[in-house]
Amino acid sequence: MLASCLVVPLLGLGVILLPFAEGFSRPAKFAIALMVACPSAPLTLFRVSRSGGIPALALRLQLGAAILSIVSVPLMATLFFRLNQING
Repeated sequence: MLASCLVVPLLGLGVILLPFAEGFSRPAKFAIALMVACPSAPLTLFRVSRSGGIPALALRLQLGAAILSIVSVPLMATLFFRLNQING
């Protein structure tokens, strides 16, 4: 949960702020921000079922990530927006 809702968005933000990303268009930066701000993968339950994992645990993780995203996505969007204003 921590990785998908906090670490991945912050790493994505780091990528956007790196000097080589200055050449990215504004829509490309926006697309990267959207991809990293949305937690979890929708196919988790399917992949766990196919690999012999514990479907109940995968379901709990998926639901937890979805519920946590109600808070984490707007927070990350605000952070990305504010940093974008600062960096122009």
